[in-house]
Amino acid sequence: MPIGNDVGLAPKHDFRSPENDLFKYFRKLNSCGASLTEADAQRIESIMHNLPLWGGFTVDRARLNDSVESWVFVTINGNENSPIPVDGITYPVSAVLTWTNSN
Repeated sequence: MPIGNDVGLAPKHDFRSPENDLFKYFRKLNSCGASLTEADAQRIESIMHNLPLWGGFTVDRARLNDSVESWVFVTINGNENSPIPVDGITYPVSAVLTWTNSN
């Protein structure tokens, strides 16, 4: 499941991505492979829902014990603004959200 990554304009050229916020959140927790909690799921959704044109997803609460930092089971709800417009996909669809591990 791809997420948006942008680079800021000169002279800074900073990397702008929800991955930065996810990395910072889990680095503070020092979770090191522990299953996700409800609070983690809410924070992930909060970070990702700030993306422009996001089609929307939820962390799969039934799979919290199977989800860990940087490997999160989600359900993509999809709508007309979804950044993943693929013909033949019937929403909702299960997916795994991944990003660079902070440990």
